[in-house]
Amino acid sequence: MYMPPFESAIKAGVDSAMCSYNRVNHIWACANNQTLNYHLKERMGFEGFVMSDWGATHSGPKDYIPNGLDQE
Repeated sequence: MYMPPFESAIKAGVDSAMCSYNRVNHIWACANNQTLNYHLKERMGFEGFVMSDWGATHSGPKDYIPNGLDQE
């Protein structure tokens, strides 16, 4: 239900995506390896960069960079 709009945007050639404030399965969206690295980058083939929404990071870069966030 949620993936088709993202897949369409990726196919249309978007260069960036923004992660949000909320948690996905109890993990902050901007630090969610499953959502950012697996679903967005691996499965959907997104090659652009992922940036956080304003104030959407809740700790340091060590929690975000390996999990798919490219820019805070």
